[in-house]
Amino acid sequence: MKVICKKLVFIFVLLGTVNLHVQAKVITADQALTCDANASVNSTNSCPYPFDVESTDPMFKNSLSTSMERAGLGELWNGDGILRGPATPLIPVSIAGVTWLGSTSCEAHNCSNHFINYLYQPALKGFVALYHHDDNNYLIGNPDVTQVALLKKM
Repeated sequence: MKVICKKLVFIFVLLGTVNLHVQAKVITADQALTCDANASVNSTNSCPYPFDVESTDPMFKNSLSTSMERAGLGELWNGDGILRGPATPLIPVSIAGVTWLGSTSCEAHNCSNHFINYLYQPALKGFVALYHHDDNNYLIGNPDVTQVALLKKM
């Protein structure tokens, strides 16, 4: 019984440490502009996940939510929306000398057929996206030609 209790205490301490480490890495969209896309997950400079940034950066959250609502996709994005499934980290990408953050999010178990690729620029509060569903692509936020090409590659 003592061995089991010691193991449980160790596991709880370990989980608490992991939780603190994850919380310490959560950053704003502005800070994410300098993250390292090639850094390991445990690195202090690894790129954050968009849903983590939403919890610390109200401007990021508001820009994405507002843009999705304007596109008629609010119910798919906000709260427990279906597009809040697996996501990639926010990766800095340069477009015409301006650094944007790019990410992809999709419907769990249907990522190949229902996803959104998007770019966000904190200083501009700019959001552009390519929404894909049932073999159809829809552009959100009037992306320019360079942005469209990047969104299609993501």
